[in-house]
Amino acid sequence: MVEHDYVPDALNTQPITWIRVKGVLQHLQIWAAWKRSQFKGLTIAITGSQGKTIVKEWLYQLLKTDFQILRSPRSFNSQLGVALSILRMESHHNLALIEAGISMPGEMQTLQAMIKPAMVVFTSLGSPHDEAFANRSEKLQEKLKLTSQASVVIAQQVAKPNLFQGTWIEIGPNGSLSYSALSDGIHITYENRTHFFKMPFNDESSVRNAVTCIGVLFH
Repeated sequence: MVEHDYVPDALNTQPITWIRVKGVLQHLQIWAAWKRSQFKGLTIAITGSQGKTIVKEWLYQLLKTDFQILRSPRSFNSQLGVALSILRMESHHNLALIEAGISMPGEMQTLQAMIKPAMVVFTSLGSPHDEAFANRSEKLQEKLKLTSQASVVIAQQVAKPNLFQGTWIEIGPNGSLSYSALSDGIHITYENRTHFFKMPFNDESSVRNAVTCIGVLFH
């Protein structure tokens, strides 16, 4: 797939089919959206300012014995990276873990149209890319566009929007899933039941990411 009016003669000697298009990225995204429409499994999108890749990789480790998983390579969460991730979907996959990252307004709608996640995991809202937005609230609203067709959202300290019709699990002191970190693990309270999970670390970021993953497992 090329944007140019011609293919260099040196490349014409190779046994490759070339498709000329007006915009390679746009056509890759259209192709990815079509590929996603053929996928019959569960699609989980992971977004947030920090923690996307580690949450995705931990979910893969937790779920790989029960599912045939497609996951975004490394940190492929950009406009191009999401398209390339989805284009790797195969018929044997029944779960997709796709990272979605934005750096400016207007990007998330395109990512949502490709991913169409049934579940969205929101890891955090922090300072990265603040300069591209008027304020954090505007950035949050942009990120929340990923949830427009989701039925389940697990979100770190983000309250359920009024118009959201699905299941919204807010993680935090006042949320539907709360937790406390101990020296050897985590106490998690959800739906009036408290669970203990033993963990080999207790730093704030790791605890937050682990609780996010456990929130996904509850569903």
